[in-house]
Amino acid sequence: MRMLKLPGRITIRMTVVMIFVAATALTATVAIGLQYYFSESLATSAATRLYTAASSGVTRQFNAGLNRSASVARLLSQNPVLLDREREQEQLQVFRSVLKANPHLYGIYIGREDGSFLELINVQLSPQARSALTTMPTDRWVVVRVEDGQRQFAYLDEAMNVRASRTEPTDYDVRDRDWYSRARASGETELSEPYLFAQLNQAGQTTSRVVRNSGVVLGMDRTMQSLEEFLLGQKLSSLSEMFVFQQDGALIASTLKEEGTMDAIPVPEFELSQAEQEIV
Repeated sequence: MRMLKLPGRITIRMTVVMIFVAATALTATVAIGLQYYFSESLATSAATRLYTAASSGVTRQFNAGLNRSASVARLLSQNPVLLDREREQEQLQVFRSVLKANPHLYGIYIGREDGSFLELINVQLSPQARSALTTMPTDRWVVVRVEDGQRQFAYLDEAMNVRASRTEPTDYDVRDRDWYSRARASGETELSEPYLFAQLNQAGQTTSRVVRNSGVVLGMDRTMQSLEEFLLGQKLSSLSEMFVFQQDGALIASTLKEEGTMDAIPVPEFELSQAEQEIV
């Protein structure tokens, strides 16, 4: 008697083929999953090593800057020239030499126990400094003097020749400043926490130290420019950015650069009369 093949019945051959296809699909799925897992693990491990190395480099760079500033402060604080008010030009020449040798120092200054103040600023450090101090392109240095309730700004060229000066009233007194009082109280080299320099709109730190056990305190402002340049030199992904924060969350350095987004305002050409030119 002949047996009829029922419709829908799965043959042994079909079963073998289906098992083979299922096994192949499962094997492929597991292999792809393992490959993804290990690839992700390797990528994560490589990125961790890369950013750990960068972090260690940032720490070394930051500490090197601190040590360099402290060394300069200790050296300058032993210079007797800084104690004599009659030797101001020599003091400015000393400041100038140090600023030229340390391009990431924004300014060097001394405060005296009578509240007076003398500073030399390197305006070439930043366009923001030039704008804030209203300098001319030929200006290289700005001298700030504070005495008897008056603050004077003197604008100097590279050779320390005075181009112009202006004076304004002020209530600034170095004896009220933290960098002065802390150095006087400790007698040691004092270092501020990083903070935003108003004239530069850039983070920096102040190092201060008493000059030869006197009432004169030396101060130096250091920007984080060297640290930012170091960050920019790290060989990381082109899509990555690096940031350095303080413990309180304040940003002190990053690889981001501000870019102007506004077009220059068109200014029509016009001629000034002699009287108008004299006013300008």
